[in-house]
Amino acid sequence: MKKLSNIPVQIKELEIFDFKNVKNGKIALIKGDTKEDYENIIALYGQNGSGKTALIWAVELIKDAISGASLPADTFFYIRQQSQTATIKVELLMNFGDRDYNVFYTLTIGKKGNEKVQILSESIDFSAKAQNGLARINKTRILGIEYPNDSNDIDECFYVPESRIVEMASKDKQVRQKLLVLQALANEKTTSFIFNDKMMNLLDSSFASPIYFRILETMLFYG
Repeated sequence: MKKLSNIPVQIKELEIFDFKNVKNGKIALIKGDTKEDYENIIALYGQNGSGKTALIWAVELIKDAISGASLPADTFFYIRQQSQTATIKVELLMNFGDRDYNVFYTLTIGKKGNEKVQILSESIDFSAKAQNGLARINKTRILGIEYPNDSNDIDECFYVPESRIVEMASKDKQVRQKLLVLQALANEKTTSFIFNDKMMNLLDSSFASPIYFRILETMLFYG
């Protein structure tokens, strides 16, 4: 196995729900709790129909999302036939020199009709163990967006947590209006709400804590 002590970002765990032929599946790709112990799994094997291809396609879909690209035209067929939605959860390990961070990204897509999809929810959380004299950080939501079930109205979405929007509004009083415009553009292009150039510029200037944007910027770079 290849040591990853010099690689700042790595997928630790991937979990999928109602994706392709898999109702629920999870795989751990890294063993070890510190960056010195990270080891990379370089091969997947299993019986036909066990979900190997589904995992690879899930990684590709996450890559499209965090790179700011539109979701592939055939994403509708990634959702399990018996379901209306599919969810991908990925846990990343990041190292910024002085400490390691666990970053959690969740993406849910839903069927929209005429073989189209829309992003129904998207969120990013992070945590960190006590390390090098730095205090533990409990799992914290950086930003998320959720739509109520059966809603097609962009004004009916929820930004999570609301406290993050309040923080951002303290630096930019027009932030809510800007979020609605960027959200509408993301819906139109079927892209991530968070990982696009205009949104990243807004977050860079509005986040209260620099670690929030550093995590998002690193994800975008490695996407």
